[in-house]
Amino acid sequence: MFFAAQFVAVFNWTDLGLIVAVEGAAALKAIGLGAVPLIVAFVQKYDPKAGLGTVAALMLPWSATFFVAWTAFLVAWALLGIPVGPGAPLLMDSPLHVQ
Repeated sequence: MFFAAQFVAVFNWTDLGLIVAVEGAAALKAIGLGAVPLIVAFVQKYDPKAGLGTVAALMLPWSATFFVAWTAFLVAWALLGIPVGPGAPLLMDSPLHVQ
């Protein structure tokens, strides 16, 4: 645990994690490997015949489920009038309607 804490502290202090992430993303973009080809390549590791259609077909039920669940959560949150956070109301006053 001590090593992990020191590792995280050094990463935060030097911003090395941010640098590695940005440079790594730039390197992937430079070789033409964006998010979609990378996901397809990962799926093809387990199913060599898989393509973009397979990935879309596999992700569609998950996307629809998350959309329905989070929409229901948002509606329930709004109907119950729960504030967003400490001192933050659910709805903000529009600057266009200030009297």
